Amino acid sequence: MSGPGGSRIEYLDLDDVTYLAGGPENIRDPGALLSALGRPQASLFGADAYPDLWSKAAALGQSLARNHPLVDRNKRTAFEAMLLFLDYNDEPYTDPSPDAAVAFVLRLATGGYDDNVALAAKDLRELLGR
Repeated sequence: MSGPGGSRIEYLDLDDVTYLAGGPENIRDPGALLSALGRPQASLFGADAYPDLWSKAAALGQSLARNHPLVDRNKRTAFEAMLLFLDYNDEPYTDPSPDAAVAFVLRLATGGYDDNVALAAKDLRELLGR
């Protein structure tokens, strides 16, 4: 899959999220974690289910925050993973205020977006000054 300007999209892997989570001892459900990591790469009828970097980041964050693959730090790791994904893909952003970041990830984790990843991606872009 290609990112901005046709560049290849870099996805997070198990090592990335294990590091963000504080080590392998903090992984509660490896299957749920692998599922969350695969979600941004999903396709539907041959097309990307999440067509841009922001929707891929939001889908990743939502899966990590809602599916609780970690013993602890699910929401924090979800937010950090979204930022790392954007970093890996050279997508610039501005660090948000901590309160705004917490409000966003809580909404993401508690079903406040239902499954409207496009709206979550829009809010993520706004949160990060894009």
